[in-house]
Amino acid sequence: MTVWTRETAEPRLAKLAPLVAKALGKGWKREKREGGEPTHYIALIHGNEGVGLHVSYPYGRLNISGSLNHIKDARGETPYVRGEENPKITASLDKSPEQIARDIERRVLPGYRAVLAKALSIVELRDTHFANTMESAIARSEERRVGREC
Repeated sequence: MTVWTRETAEPRLAKLAPLVAKALGKGWKREKREGGEPTHYIALIHGNEGVGLHVSYPYGRLNISGSLNHIKDARGETPYVRGEENPKITASLDKSPEQIARDIERRVLPGYRAVLAKALSIVELRDTHFANTMESAIARSEERRVGREC
């Protein structure tokens, strides 16, 4: 078993991430974000479903969890789903991309999709409320303008 350090883990993770995305299947891609992140961060995004996974390497193992950071409402805010645990797992960098993908499919995605569905419904409710509020504000503004013209 390899002893991974930050210096050896980061290049391994950079090579591993696109292979894990490929092993997860069509639609998955790697998105690397740098700067401002406390650990090496890679997002695996499935475009068709809006599914996003956060992959980092802070303490000797891969940390993999569902992410809602790519979901925004009309005001640009990410929803918070109260009372729901976002599934998280760890994996060894010694595992193959196929093994990691199977772990993600079995241990992360089922629970994460439930959290994601709730987050998307929160966004829909917020956006509807925001649109109604804006519509009411515009109508009141128009009423005041017309009232002043009389």
